[in-house]
Amino acid sequence: MAAEGRYYEDIVVGEVRESSTRKVTLEELLEFATRYDPQYFHADPAAAAGSIFGEIVASGIHGAAIWRRLDHEISSDIRWICGFAWEEVRWPNPIRAGTSSGRARRCSRNGGVARTLRAGWWNAATRF
Repeated sequence: MAAEGRYYEDIVVGEVRESSTRKVTLEELLEFATRYDPQYFHADPAAAAGSIFGEIVASGIHGAAIWRRLDHEISSDIRWICGFAWEEVRWPNPIRAGTSSGRARRCSRNGGVARTLRAGWWNAATRF
């Protein structure tokens, strides 16, 4: 079912929205890694201690899931389909147990298309 809400033309350049803050626990990191991404630096504390990270860190996919949940708090009223530009996603800092995170989104452009999209699709550039 489609959500009620705003459309592309309703997004204002300069608009800023912020999510709540969420703290990640070691138990959560281990549970996610055990189920979905059991690489040793995500799922085995003893082995992770000898890794480049020095301890357990979140899977990138886990980080993306956390981001999506927080993003939903600030973008759920927008009627859009997203998913392009994933080739530009980077995780420059690992998520460690005890890390608190929130999301802020700022619309930097609304009008014009940053890349070739399907006919009728629009792009509102945002930064998190």
